[in-house]
Amino acid sequence: MTKTDTSTPAPETHTASSQSDLKERAEEAVETARKSVERTVATARDEGEKALSEAQDTFMSAQDSAMSAVRRNPGLALLGAVGVGVLLGMAMRGRD
Repeated sequence: MTKTDTSTPAPETHTASSQSDLKERAEEAVETARKSVERTVATARDEGEKALSEAQDTFMSAQDSAMSAVRRNPGLALLGAVGVGVLLGMAMRGRD
């Protein structure tokens, strides 16, 4: 009688099992990476939206302050605009 050793799988079965395990681990790693990227993108989007909102608020506040200053002192605002125009004109003329 010949006794068959059943404790060690055939080489083809062992290789197929290893490939299956490797494939499963790779799929799990890909899924973990995908979830991590999604969380990172969501966090970056949220922070970007928050920064944009804060920048818009700051701009609107600065615009309101400027408009208020012009309304309080229109002569001074006009004088400042003329001064800036003169300086720009001199700077442009000096480049020729």
